[in-house]
This record gives sequence, C-alpha cells and structure tokens, in this order.
Amino acid sequence: MNRTKWVRRARDLRVWGTVAVAGVLLTGCRQGLSEEEFAALRGWLTCDECLQGERDTVAVIGPRVVPFLLGAFDSLPGGRRENLRQQYRTLYGMMESPTLAEATFVDTYIDAFDRTVRSRIALSLGDLEEWDALSDLRDQAAARGYGEHVIDVIDGQLLQEPGAFTEGSGTADAWAITEPTSTVELCDGQGPAVCTAELSTTWVAAAETPSGTGTPPWTRVVFFVRPAAPVPEGFEVVDVVDVFSVTDNGVVRTFNWSATLTAGEQPPGPIELIAVGIDASGDGFSTPVNTEVSVVQGR
Repeated sequence: MNRTKWVRRARDLRVWGTVAVAGVLLTGCRQGLSEEEFAALRGWLTCDECLQGERDTVAVIGPRVVPFLLGAFDSLPGGRRENLRQQYRTLYGMMESPTLAEATFVDTYIDAFDRTVRSRIALSLGDLEEWDALSDLRDQAAARGYGEHVIDVIDGQLLQEPGAFTEGSGTADAWAITEPTSTVELCDGQGPAVCTAELSTTWVAAAETPSGTGTPPWTRVVFFVRPAAPVPEGFEVVDVVDVFSVTDNGVVRTFNWSATLTAGEQPPGPIELIAVGIDASGDGFSTPVNTEVSVVQGR
C-alpha cells in the first residue's frame, strides 16, 4: 500500500473508530442536559487533540453535568463493553499486516480509551470543584485497578481544593524549586513574530534530608503553574512525577524530581510555579513560589 493510501486509511480508521466508540459509550439518557450540552460533553470525553475549548464548554454547563460524569466513570459495563470490543475487532480486520495479536490490540485500545475518559471526567469534576465526588472516585479507581495515571490525575485535581496542601517541607529539611534559578522566557507558539526564546525548560524540585536517608519524603510530586498577573488564578497541573534522582555529599542527601515546562495555554507574561510533594499519609507540602519564568508570543 502506498504512503498516501496508507495515511488516508489510518485517518479513516481513527475517525470511524472514535465515532463508533463515542456512540457505544455515550448514547442513552441525557440526564437533564440539553441536546447541545450533551453533544459538548460527548465531544470533550472523546476529542482527539481537544483544541476547541471542549473542556471549558463542559465547565460552563455547571453542576447539572455531574451525575453524568459520575455515571460515566465506570465506562462500559456488560453488553456495551462487548459492543466496543466488536468495533475494535472490525477495525483490526481492516488493518494490513498488524503488528499485534487481535486480543492485545483490542485490550490495548479499550484500556487507553477508558483511561482517557476517566482522566477527563476527573479534570471536569475538579473544574467544578466537586471535591467529595473526586475523593470518592479516587477510592473507586484504586479499588478497581483503574491505573496509576487515572489516580495521578485525580490527585492533581484534589490538590486544587482550598487547604489541600500547605507551604512547607514536611519531614524534609528543605523543599524548593532549584531550576530554573534565573529568568527564562518560553515561546507560546502563537502569533506571527519569530520567537528567539526557548520552547521548553527543565523544572526541578529538590528535597534535602540528612545524608544516608533511604526513603524520599514524597511518594510523588505534582508540578503546578498559573499566570502571575494581573491577578493570580488557580494553579493548573503540569505533571505528576514519581521518579527521582539522588545526590549525597556526605552531609546532605538531595532527592530531585523533574518535569518539562512549556508555555502550554498560559497567556503572555510572568507565570508562577510550585511543586507539591505528597507524603505517604497523603498530605501535601508545597515549595515556595518560583517566579523565574515568563511566556512570550511568537513561533
């Protein structure tokens, strides 16, 4: 198959598969939503690149969307899951020289779709400040084995509840963002101007403990960002990290967590960074705010 034909077939499979999956997952009672609102919710839970403000549109609907989000979190029970499996078997049969066994292909894509839907449900519940519902979903996700990614997204949203974390070092001797330490400008990829700034920068948060400490103070670290001006808004989750590096100079052992920071959807101007360490008890401790990064327009 020539490349043009292959690309067209891949595109058609992706679009057809998304439509089929959306139909299987999100048909039925609209539970008090208008047809337009229901379509907006379906669009958010199934969009590919999600560049048309789908998430914000769902947030505007407000609390009326919550029952549907909670009901959809368990995804596809019984016959609906089998219908979805059949859709993916059909897709598999249309592929030329597949590299995966059919069962592996079907399971992989069902799991990925479920993970995406559940993560977006958590994001929307956080946008709506449904903290109790999010807490219940976290317990549910852990009990039913929905995976670390979904739990990380829920945890990131729960940390945005007022009072969910405090600034401090917890059991560590010190806890701070150590990179960047000097002013960094990030291009936002927008506008006609040529941007000479960086597209991304490395973001490091470090916890200091006595030399030889065997266990880090945090089980994972959540990186947050928000605009600094004109009025700081709520922090948004950039990444959740559970992998760290260690240095030890014989006096201090330093545990380092890192993430990649881009402009994302932040508006031009200074932005504020924090990292929140989560300890084994689930308590969160934030670094002081880092103000070394600004977003500039340009490509």
